[in-house]
Amino acid sequence: AADNVFEATAAITVNGGSLSAGSALVKGLLQLGGGSASFQGLSVQPVVSSIPEIKVVDAASTLSVNAAAFTIPTNSRFTLSAGSLSTPATVTVNTNQFTTTGGSVSVGGLMLGEGAAISSGGNFAIAHVGSNSSALSGRFQSTANVQVTGGSGSFAIQSTGSFQQTGALFAATPGTVVIAGNFSSSGSAQLSFPCLSFSPGGRLLLAVSTVTFR
Repeated sequence: AADNVFEATAAITVNGGSLSAGSALVKGLLQLGGGSASFQGLSVQPVVSSIPEIKVVDAASTLSVNAAAFTIPTNSRFTLSAGSLSTPATVTVNTNQFTTTGGSVSVGGLMLGEGAAISSGGNFAIAHVGSNSSALSGRFQSTANVQVTGGSGSFAIQSTGSFQQTGALFAATPGTVVIAGNFSSSGSAQLSFPCLSFSPGGRLLLAVSTVTFR
């Protein structure tokens, strides 16, 4: 750490205890395999020689980022198979390699760039801290629960975006779900919308057991 900045340029694994710094710069691998990490800011920077990656692989591990915003850029990876990511930030995801197979993700807002993709097999919560909104221009596919809570921000699926829910629950309250792209849900999913708005070209495809409008 220099000037209270933690820089991971190679492979850093935290197997126990906790790592804390003012901010983190990830150019290589940062893996939480039993320990936790807490940062005031997070920057992921692709380099010529390697693809930067953040991995959370243990149920006891939590990655906390106490920032207003940060970005997971193109040519990087985020993988969470257990444990959690917790942040009040609006997280911008520009990579198509953001994957969770368990655990939980909790963010203050979500901006999913065009061409980006999230595959969520764990619980995903968007807190919409304050007036934070979420805009999905890429693809979000969930096989678990997605909850949008708090604040007054909207959850917008842009004309280039798609949201596919095959997990048990999609619940948004309060705020507005705006569909300009494709929202589809199937299986035994339960959907709850506080307010639903369509833009031209928006499509809602439902093959689910319960849909609630509040």
